[in-house]
Amino acid sequence: MGANAAKQIKDLIAKHHHFRANSLNMIASENVSSPSLREIVASDLMHRYGEYEENDINRRWDEGNSHVIEIERIVQGLAKRLFGAKYVELRPISGHLAILSAVSAFAEPGTAVFETASVNGGHEWCAFPRNIRTVNYSTEFFPFDTREWNIDIDAATRKIREVKPSVLILGASFYLFPHPIRELRSVADDVGATVICDEAHVLGLIAGKMWRNPLSEGAHVFSGSTHKTFPGPQKGIVMTNRREYADKVANAVYPALLTNHHLMNVAALGYGLAELVESGEEYAVQIVRNAVAFGEALMEEGFDVVGEHKGFTQSHQILVKTGKHIIGAKAAKLLEDANIIVNKMELQDANGVRTGTSELTRMGVKESDMKEIARFYREVLLDRKDPRKVSRSVRMFASKFRKIQYSFDSGTNPYVVPRFDRNGC
Repeated sequence: MGANAAKQIKDLIAKHHHFRANSLNMIASENVSSPSLREIVASDLMHRYGEYEENDINRRWDEGNSHVIEIERIVQGLAKRLFGAKYVELRPISGHLAILSAVSAFAEPGTAVFETASVNGGHEWCAFPRNIRTVNYSTEFFPFDTREWNIDIDAATRKIREVKPSVLILGASFYLFPHPIRELRSVADDVGATVICDEAHVLGLIAGKMWRNPLSEGAHVFSGSTHKTFPGPQKGIVMTNRREYADKVANAVYPALLTNHHLMNVAALGYGLAELVESGEEYAVQIVRNAVAFGEALMEEGFDVVGEHKGFTQSHQILVKTGKHIIGAKAAKLLEDANIIVNKMELQDANGVRTGTSELTRMGVKESDMKEIARFYREVLLDRKDPRKVSRSVRMFASKFRKIQYSFDSGTNPYVVPRFDRNGC
């Protein structure tokens, strides 16, 4: 029975790889990493512990970490170089834990916290009890301009002065344009609030200098995920330029939120950082170019796209509004049947699907290719063609983009199943 279950798992993984290799992977929170990075994740590091106290990577609870310590020094150095940060917290094992550690470090229970409402694309880290079960915050939402798809600075300033929160959380899940960090930092100083930026989606764009650096704009601390526009392992990171802030975050992380911090992903993160040192700027430029081109192509195909009057986006994301034709959840399912993988998105003034260009760009897609992809969307969602028939064209299109780019492994196929898929994808 056990052997049969093991074989089933391997077979399903192979099918998953085959499906993804033959799809347009456009979920904005996903990317594909280099084959060498994936090998690091599968290394002996996955078996080991490396707990340490506070900010001192040398104060290990466990023996056998001499090489791990050197790896973490390299990874910290690369992160500091790419993000202009003096202090880097590598231990969060996800973007969720990264922002949670930052909020926990600076917001006392019961104090007011400002963030973006989910209906305006925010995560609502503090508003949902299920996100932080053990801590209750008084959550306020930033006033939001849905036409500009950004925080209303004047209204937010007035509300912050009135409420006097302990923390402002900037950043979002649906994130087209940079939030006004510099403008809100001054009012934060007036009321004694800490500015924390959740840059999970745009971390790779920050590394590639296509998105403003939150520390340069005045954020006290910023966190991120390392597997969205950043093409690394699933992990989180927190950065700051002040030692006292770094200490607060470190004490929030360990041991309350985690003990072992998944050493294989720390090393893999270092590999991803090294790749971005070499080609991150070129990669980030192409991500944004593709996203803008996709917005334009969708509009030409008859879709209503958020942010048209502002050039659609400054990030990797586009929201295709389908509300007048079909709800977002149904639209996402129809696209999946056509081998196009996206997220549903149901917001205050927009209903449709959220798309991202990070993974397609990683696989060599350029601006001109976005027109053909927009045509697939039209055939499925507007022309109401059978998605299974459209999927034939999608698979043929995807077959042209199976060689990873912007990588030390450029030219290899990242979708091949390791070892047990002898025939590849």
